[in-house]
Amino acid sequence: MPWKTEDVEGHIKGLDPKQKEVWVSVANKALARCQEGGGSTERCEGSAIRQANAVAKNVGESMTPDTVQGLLFDFLDAQEPAVAESTDYELQGDLVPLIEKAIRTDGTVRIKLIEPGWGSSGFYSSDILKRDGPKAFPADTQMFFNHQTEAEERERPEGDVTNLVGKLMTAAQYDASGPAGPGLYADAKVFRHYKEVVEEIAPDIGVSIRAMGKAEPGEAEDRTGMIINEITYGKSVDYVTAAGAGGKVVELFEAARNRNKEDERSTVVDEKEAQVLRDANEALTAENATLKIDLARLQEAALLMETKAVATDTLAAIEMPDIMRSRLVEQLAAKPVLKEGALDCDAFVAEVKKAAAAEIEYMTKATGGGHIKGMGDTASRDDDGDTGGLAEAFEGLFRGQGNSTAESKELAALAAEGR
Repeated sequence: MPWKTEDVEGHIKGLDPKQKEVWVSVANKALARCQEGGGSTERCEGSAIRQANAVAKNVGESMTPDTVQGLLFDFLDAQEPAVAESTDYELQGDLVPLIEKAIRTDGTVRIKLIEPGWGSSGFYSSDILKRDGPKAFPADTQMFFNHQTEAEERERPEGDVTNLVGKLMTAAQYDASGPAGPGLYADAKVFRHYKEVVEEIAPDIGVSIRAMGKAEPGEAEDRTGMIINEITYGKSVDYVTAAGAGGKVVELFEAARNRNKEDERSTVVDEKEAQVLRDANEALTAENATLKIDLARLQEAALLMETKAVATDTLAAIEMPDIMRSRLVEQLAAKPVLKEGALDCDAFVAEVKKAAAAEIEYMTKATGGGHIKGMGDTASRDDDGDTGGLAEAFEGLFRGQGNSTAESKELAALAAEGR
């Protein structure tokens, strides 16, 4: 070494000329600093490559190489010159083209996440992918449109839901004879809002992983760099745009995302309207219950009035003391005979006459005479005798039955007279 710009592609792909210049400057100065601190050539080269990769791919248009180097060396001033054996490492995969251009009818598509070999973050062995792929990228791993920037991840680590395109339906599994060569494969679900646009832009996009892992400098396949020895966990598997795809991809996706936002707002509005309807339904249900209670009370009152009227009319044709008639009306009105929810007049009239006959029979037996009129066949008996002593006896009898003094006297007088 030192490295030149034409060496950059061997360690990281997809950098523009300005980023390559930054990469070379950072890598060479990091290498020299590490070696000055006593680090071995192998370790220092790996450390320099890692730092150059990390810095160069995040260089913005407004940043100069000197600015980037100054920031880097401020960091290096506080570090040991040699790289630790295995360090926490952010992994960002390279674009892997979609292996299937058409989404299945169930909304799923087969994708390849990563392949063994050298990538922008380092070297992935097939053994590491086999071992760590399923646990790092399980089913339900989220898939976004484009990787989050550092600023976006700081502000919203969980990701922007409006950029959420889908998720993995199966855990990633290593397939040595996969349709696009050996690597990690999975079935992915494309959400309904984005299905049409993903199908349209499929030739211009691919997928790329975001993950955390552990790495150390080393050599593989005649190259030196960071060797990935563990994929700790996966952050997401994202749809990314192929180089040179132009603005069409972003334009189509933005349109789909706006439709998604509109649908979300519509869903919120629909839910609010649904809650209003639920509240109104509860109020109507309560009001209906109250109306049912009121109706039942009105029906009960109407039935009581009807039974009183029928009982009064029926008893009016039967000769008996008025006080007895009034008492029977009140008693019988509370015992209507119903048929299909309405008063059965014929049956009720029969019950009224039966009750009247029983009442008069009782009084007749008690007085030893009397007669009944207005109930068809009747029996009568005329007895002679003094009624004075009977009246007093009957008054005590009727008072014992719960009648008032006035009622008892009137009933006793009638009973004593044999009426």
